[in-house]
Amino acid sequence: DLIPREMKLFTNYPNPFNPETVIRYTISGEREQYNVSLKVYNLLGQEVATLIEGEQKPGYYEVRFSGRTLTTGVYFYRFAVDGGTQDSRYVDIKKMMLMK
Repeated sequence: DLIPREMKLFTNYPNPFNPETVIRYTISGEREQYNVSLKVYNLLGQEVATLIEGEQKPGYYEVRFSGRTLTTGVYFYRFAVDGGTQDSRYVDIKKMMLMK
């Protein structure tokens, strides 16, 4: 398996979306497992979905997100990786729009 060179959160596709979108990300590093979190928030900062919460190996990933139960609007998704050291931490936040 190929291991990515950097940790990265990509823009969801499609964006804007209705009712589903795909969020892709990569995890790099030499550790066997990393604590990974991928959550969705509304404009008020309230968590509306937890897509990933647990350990994952380095690699390429994608997650489907359904907005069927949400209202039209702007949402944010936050990706956080923690490998236990300062060099193995990564956090990124991106914006997406749900249009019904």
